[in-house]
Amino acid sequence: MDTAGAQIRVGVSGHAVKLSTLPATGTQPFRVVVDVVSGRVISGLSAPSATKPGVIPQPATSFCAGVPDTSGVPSVPVTLPAGVSGNVSFMAAVIDPLTLRPTRVALLNPDALHPMASTFKQLVLWSVLRDVDAGRLTLQQTFSTTPQNRSLESYTPGERTVLQLAKASISHSENTAADILMRATTPDRVQDLIDGVGTCHTSVLMPTKAYWSVKAGLLPQDFDPADLLAATAPLLNGDDATRRTLARRAVADSLQVDVPRLRAALDAFDTGRAYDPNIDWQVENHTTPREMVDLISYAYLRNGLSPSQNTLYWTLMSSGCCQPDRKASYAYWGAKSGTDWGLLNLTGLVRTRDGQYVAYAYMNHQSQVHDVLALQRQKPLVTNWIAGVVDRLTH
Repeated sequence: MDTAGAQIRVGVSGHAVKLSTLPATGTQPFRVVVDVVSGRVISGLSAPSATKPGVIPQPATSFCAGVPDTSGVPSVPVTLPAGVSGNVSFMAAVIDPLTLRPTRVALLNPDALHPMASTFKQLVLWSVLRDVDAGRLTLQQTFSTTPQNRSLESYTPGERTVLQLAKASISHSENTAADILMRATTPDRVQDLIDGVGTCHTSVLMPTKAYWSVKAGLLPQDFDPADLLAATAPLLNGDDATRRTLARRAVADSLQVDVPRLRAALDAFDTGRAYDPNIDWQVENHTTPREMVDLISYAYLRNGLSPSQNTLYWTLMSSGCCQPDRKASYAYWGAKSGTDWGLLNLTGLVRTRDGQYVAYAYMNHQSQVHDVLALQRQKPLVTNWIAGVVDRLTH
């Protein structure tokens, strides 16, 4: 029976676990999600010899001169919605469209480093449209999906145009479409675009299949799976040349990784004893809420695109997840979310009916809710909470 929302507690290998049912959708079957209840051991059952560490702090980044300082900028307090867990960092800012400087802010640990998940796809789109303007790509240029370049999750097989891939990467957050586009524009051009804004701690050097292959331990030639934490540290701490070289090799080598094998190996990493949140932010594309807000401001308000490509960017981003229940009360709401194991990110730009612009970045890592589909259920709650912050900033 489909009893979505029902919960059962049982003992499994000495731990309390929670089983939550998720309803069937058009693309997903009815599911039961299993989460270990942190810190709980059922009486009478022996605990395992070792346990995973609890939530650890996100890395704190140093001051970045290229990103606007909000010291002294008027602010509104932030109180998180009930039900979220783990590390949450957040920034929302009213943006002056001429200077791109924040004039009013809401802040919660905005300089903490977080993995980006799918929120990086909006920056890939920006780079692709700049390539279209430069004549390096065309919107009708076609690319084929192959066993080598496809990534995890659902995708459309066959040939698609750049425009079709762009729509899929934002409106459906299709990993394969975003990966194909990132290879077309090249990770180096995406990173150059980001660096040109002035950020210091944002790295977008790998498509999804590449960074998941690293985390899954399937690229041992550069990243020893026996000590993945140490092997992947240069992706975060190395100089620019080192990080780019390692990323290029991962991007190339991941094309040889079989997707079913990747799915199994990544699931084993996420749910196994080898999982370490440090590996998430070392390997995956990463940023801070402060730098993401700055990048969003540039991507919408000073993107260097021709009028037609600028219109396309705004149009595509308006199809992204997620918009609040009261979307109709705003002149525009563009968004891109990202979910992964224990991770939920929500980013976007809002234009109010009186012409104010608000950029926001909500980043939640190490959530006690691990399963991606279970995290999806938090999106409406958090998006409506963000809308409330937007309202307080603009009234």
